[in-house]
Order: sequence, then C-alpha cells, then structure tokens
Amino acid sequence: MTNSKSKLKFTTLFSLAILCWIAADLTFTASFIQGSSAQAQEKAEEAESPKGKTSGLEHALRQRRGDFDKEEEIEVKLPEHKAVISPETFRMIEMIEKKNRELKKKEEELKVKEQQLQALEQKVRQELREINLALAKSERQIGIKNEQVAQNIESLIKVYSSMKPEEAANILEAVDEELAIQIITGMKAQIAGQVLSQLNVKIAKAISERMVGKGEVKDKTAP
Repeated sequence: MTNSKSKLKFTTLFSLAILCWIAADLTFTASFIQGSSAQAQEKAEEAESPKGKTSGLEHALRQRRGDFDKEEEIEVKLPEHKAVISPETFRMIEMIEKKNRELKKKEEELKVKEQQLQALEQKVRQELREINLALAKSERQIGIKNEQVAQNIESLIKVYSSMKPEEAANILEAVDEELAIQIITGMKAQIAGQVLSQLNVKIAKAISERMVGKGEVKDKTAP
C-alpha cells in the first residue's frame, strides 16, 4: 500500500515537471514570435518614411555600382510554424497517464481487499467470542453435572454400605461396572471386602482388576 502511494506521488511530480517544461517552451516561442513581428513592423515603417525611401534609393544605386554592403542587409524571417509538442512528448504524457490510471486502479483494489479483510477479521472475532461463551457455559454445566453425579454416588455409597454384603453384591452385579467400581471404592475397606466376597467370581475379578488400575480401596474408619 505504501509503495503504491509513493509510486503515485513520484509519477504525479514527474507529470507536473513535464507540463511546466511544455509551458515554458510555449512561452518562449510566443515571446520570440512577438519580438520578430515587432522587428518586421519597425522595418516596414522605416521603409515607408522619407528617410526610409532615401535609404532605399541609396541601396539601389549602390547595387547598380556593385557596391552593395551585404552586412547592412537585414533579413527578417518569421519562425516557421511548427508543432510545439513533439510526438515523443505526447507518448511520454500518455504513458504517464496510463501509469497513473493503473496505480489508481491497484490502489482501489487494495482498499477493497483491505475492507474485506477487516470485515472477515471482525466476523472471526465475533465467532470466537461466541465459541468462548459457549465453552464457558458448557464447562459450567459440566461442572454442575459432575457435582450432582458425585453427590449421587456419595448417596449410593451410603445406601450400599448400610445393606448386607449379600444384598449389596446382588445389586452391584446388575449395575454398570464403572458405577460399581466407584461405589465399592467409596466404601470402607472392611465393607468393600465383604461385598466383593459375595460377588460372582468373574465380576469380582474384573472389578478388582479395574480397581487396581484406579488405585487401592481407601482404608476408611468409622466416624
């Protein structure tokens, strides 16, 4: 973006310099034409005056005698009318104008892309804010849910601990293995051992292996 502006500034200054040079050329040509015209008019007035006529007669006599002084001859020629601006200058101006148009077009395209990027960035930030809010809400909900689950498991541990080992074992054989492990792990060591001894051998073995992976049953004492 900065390079495009610098190029545009340089091209504009270069164009102004070309135009100033052309204006100076035109001013010089006009001054030269005016001076030549004034000189021609002055010579014409001298020729029309009596003195001028006498001088003309003298010049004619000298020419007849072959004694005409060529240095006194003043020939006034008006400059030929020619094109003030050359084709090369025209081509240069056209090239500069073309470059200016191209730079302006690129600058406009860059502005459009910049606006699009800003809009996209704003949209992404808004979406990120919404996602963060949703995650925070989910974490709060999960935390509440986990707390409720923990409270429910604590209640189940108390209930199963108050049962006879045979009754607790029969029910635990029917529940989910993960839940059974959480309940037995939360029991006092003595009660947990009694319940495990009443479970089916395969179920007791699987639960015991899972409990070893999660840590040994805590040795809780009665309050």
